[in-house]
Amino acid sequence: MPIEFRCTGCRAKLHVPSRWAETSIACPKCSSRVMVPSASPEGVAKRFEDRSVEKSIESLLVSPQKFEKPSVQSEQKGEPVAAKGQVSFPRIWIYLQGGLIFAVACLGFALGAWIFSSSPM
Repeated sequence: MPIEFRCTGCRAKLHVPSRWAETSIACPKCSSRVMVPSASPEGVAKRFEDRSVEKSIESLLVSPQKFEKPSVQSEQKGEPVAAKGQVSFPRIWIYLQGGLIFAVACLGFALGAWIFSSSPM
């Protein structure tokens, strides 16, 4: 069964045969020497000696009931209402206002060019 671990230099994921356990190998990516851990996880504890530690860890876990959707349906249906204090316009009005400002600017430029071109300097 292969041993999976990470290089201490470049954090690359390495897979080596279990017969290489507790030997030193060179990382193929960064060429640093890495110690292969033992094949069996003897240092990993499945249970704590003191049951109070397990209980305190269980109390920190979040129950899945806190993430459930509420079962109450919304009574109001229809279009969403804008927040108070904000005014919403249809997009067409914004485009029309932009076009009107552009038309007035072009008309003002043309009128100014006509006036200054007809008067002698």
